[in-house]
Amino acid sequence: MKDVNLIPRAILERAIVLSRARIWAVVVVMVGLAIGSAFVYMRIATSRVEQNFSTLTVEIEDKQSLADEFDRSKDERDRLGAKEKIIGKLLEKRAWCQVLYDIVGNIHDDVWLTHLSDMKDKGSEGVEAALLIKGFAISNRHLADLMTRLNGLPYIDQVELKISKSSKSEQMDVVQFELECRFVNFPRAKLT
Repeated sequence: MKDVNLIPRAILERAIVLSRARIWAVVVVMVGLAIGSAFVYMRIATSRVEQNFSTLTVEIEDKQSLADEFDRSKDERDRLGAKEKIIGKLLEKRAWCQVLYDIVGNIHDDVWLTHLSDMKDKGSEGVEAALLIKGFAISNRHLADLMTRLNGLPYIDQVELKISKSSKSEQMDVVQFELECRFVNFPRAKLT
């Protein structure tokens, strides 16, 4: 027996077209869903990458600020080291500053100093340093008063008059002198 199709051909073609249209509609919807899902997934992945990037940026900025702070503290440490060296040098010279301050405090108004210099005394035991003082005084009494005052300072062991001679300065009779002050228990710092 032979199968005979009693459905008109136009209806069958329309059914085939509708069936194909349904299949294509499903394919288009499925492709649309796939593209939409991929887009949503890409959006989520992009959002996560942006969050990670912003987190890493903040961490980099924090580490950069720590590095900058470390550099600043290193620079500050270097500056403090330089200041410490300067202070150490000043402390070495401080003893001489105190000597000069004490000498100035013991000078009478009628005595003028023209020269101060540090000198090593090579012949004496226990003497660490000596100071040569040159100047002028109005009289021998003022010179003797200066020597007595200097001899009263705790770190001066001996004040010795090396030269004393009368001379004229600006129409005035003066005594030109040279003193040597020897120190004991005195820091080994050079007068510069």
